[in-house]
Amino acid sequence: MKDLYQENRLARGNLVIGGRTVDLAAVAMPVLNIYSETDHIIPPPASKAMRGLVGSKDYTEAVAVGGHIGIFRGRSQSALRERIVGWVRGAKPVVSAKIRLAPIRVPRLYKLGATARHPVRA
Repeated sequence: MKDLYQENRLARGNLVIGGRTVDLAAVAMPVLNIYSETDHIIPPPASKAMRGLVGSKDYTEAVAVGGHIGIFRGRSQSALRERIVGWVRGAKPVVSAKIRLAPIRVPRLYKLGATARHPVRA
């Protein structure tokens, strides 16, 4: 939360995960950026800034009706689902020499459904 939200390390290019710096400019695969027009947690300008940060030439924005969680729980979820399915069907795979995939070992400490406030040990 601190790295991503408070310090904005992903957008600034200094987020480190598994000992590696995340480089959004190296993202060459198609990107579908879904954001809510009324999100008070991640406002539209913050989401739309991704366009200038990723290296992909295939970038699509999808504006959803509802709030931060409401876009997946509200009345418009079927329209959003259809938009995602349509985008996936039309997306073309991109192979990039810039990206080398390596396994990142993440310890499984919590079960699904756990929260920071109420962790459930595995």
